[in-house]
Amino acid sequence: MRADRRMAARLIALPLALILVSCYLLLQSAPSSEPAAADQKTLPAALPATAEASPFPAPASELSAVNEKRLLILEWPESIRVGESDLLLLTLEVDQKGMLTPTAQIAGHAVSGTPVELPNLYETHNLVFETRLDMTGPDISPQGTMSEALRPGQKVQFAWSIHPNETGKYRGMLWLYLNIAPKSGGEVDRRTLLARQVEIEAVNVLGLPAKVVRWTGILGTVTSTILGIPFLQDGLLWLWRRFEKKKIRKFD
Repeated sequence: MRADRRMAARLIALPLALILVSCYLLLQSAPSSEPAAADQKTLPAALPATAEASPFPAPASELSAVNEKRLLILEWPESIRVGESDLLLLTLEVDQKGMLTPTAQIAGHAVSGTPVELPNLYETHNLVFETRLDMTGPDISPQGTMSEALRPGQKVQFAWSIHPNETGKYRGMLWLYLNIAPKSGGEVDRRTLLARQVEIEAVNVLGLPAKVVRWTGILGTVTSTILGIPFLQDGLLWLWRRFEKKKIRKFD
């Protein structure tokens, strides 16, 4: 009887070990769904935005215009699993009172904030943001330059999807420009608001591709469900006894 129970225990121990490993891999591969504030990593603010010296004289109206204060928020993933995608976000929020705090929209992302002041020239000029992300290695979408017109009191946001195919650290430069064009025509004043280096590390789980990790986790879930059936130990013990009886009869 003791030998039978030892054998039944061994039959259960191996699947249980598989369950523990599979559950760990499933947790590693599952996307995080907790509120952003829980896992948010706040980094020191980026260096103050610098403006290129414009080759064109500032319009006379700009001297008397009240500047519009905004908070430039950069949010990015410090690491991405190979084979998966994540977002890099660049947002310009209106912050006339200077009270906003940079907050990550996606849990686990790093975030930094830089206050900027923009000339309030909406009546006489067209203000257009222009940005691009230069990074070699991962697949990035969209590629090239993006632009969006600036409207008084309205938020502006740009987003890039980053998809690494190999492990390693990837460094890139994020650029943001402000183009000021007179509505009456004339030269465009182009200013650099941000030139920021971004670093993202592509990682994997236990050296396994993301798809393998997911399927292993699914297998572990199914196995744990089967092992959770009542009286499974008694059933395995009964099967083992029948197997032993057949072996004894065969030798007799």
